[in-house]
Amino acid sequence: STAVEGLSVENGTQVLVGNTAEEMASLTLQILGDEKLQQKLAQNGKEFVGKNYDWQQISQKLDRIYRELGREEKDA
Repeated sequence: STAVEGLSVENGTQVLVGNTAEEMASLTLQILGDEKLQQKLAQNGKEFVGKNYDWQQISQKLDRIYRELGREEKDA
């Protein structure tokens, strides 16, 4: 689905994906009626964001990239 394209989320784990208005309405009703599903999606979504979009994580990834680029520049 284009709604989550580019994100490495898994349908049913961190998100529920519907591609039509009818699917979205059905999924909304499913979430509203299932407290365990609400908790599961909330917990998994929070963990996903913490692992992938935390500023500390992002800065560490950028630091590694910059260091690698610096090494490549020295070797060139």
